[in-house]
Amino acid sequence: MIVLKFEEVKEIFADYNIFLTNSGAGRINDKKEVFFPDVFRIEEGCAFLSGDRFASLGFMSYSWSSLVDYVTVGRYCSIAGGLKFSGVRHPIEAVTTSPFVYDKNFSMVASGIEKFDCSFPAIFNKQPRREIVINNDVWIGSNVWLARGINIGTGAVIAAESVVTKDVEPYAIYGGNPARLIRYRFDAEVIEGLLESKWWDMHPSIISALNMRDPIAFIEDLKCVNSEKIFTPRSFGNQNIV
Repeated sequence: MIVLKFEEVKEIFADYNIFLTNSGAGRINDKKEVFFPDVFRIEEGCAFLSGDRFASLGFMSYSWSSLVDYVTVGRYCSIAGGLKFSGVRHPIEAVTTSPFVYDKNFSMVASGIEKFDCSFPAIFNKQPRREIVINNDVWIGSNVWLARGINIGTGAVIAAESVVTKDVEPYAIYGGNPARLIRYRFDAEVIEGLLESKWWDMHPSIISALNMRDPIAFIEDLKCVNSEKIFTPRSFGNQNIV
């Protein structure tokens, strides 16, 4: 974790057109500490609208939720407030789920083990992948909970108050607790066409000139556009955006 005073990165945020509010007013005091992952990449033109923790975020994506260091967000994503992330797995197959018998890195546990002279055998407690990947053009509603290690596909929509415990397919709409597939945004042929187009990697001037209201017309229009050149927004950090 990289810890800095906001005044140390304030000019970088301004230079890269990275927003911290939707009104232009200051949100973070210059002397306040802000936090970055050890590895991250933030692209220009995005917005962190809550919190003092900054994760990898792509062009034209915004989040009203504070993001954890192990989440990576692609381009054109919309994240509402109240997003939460799961913690460690507790071993339900063991005698107890208490971290007292397996997590010596927990200060409370370490102190208790030392004070009471405890010696526990190692208990198998396999953890899922920690990283969470939110691909491009994903919309996440308010108060959603995401499990560790999941991948949310490009174009997906997560309904408000959902509990997402597994990967979400591209252009799928999920909702509920646990979240389940409600339907897909488009039929399979259109989804395939949009994924193949990789329009989020194109220059904004190209896609803005096309018919964004009609996915089928959009895909057809792209066939007449020279869109081979990849759009590379300015960024800082050292991680590739998904």
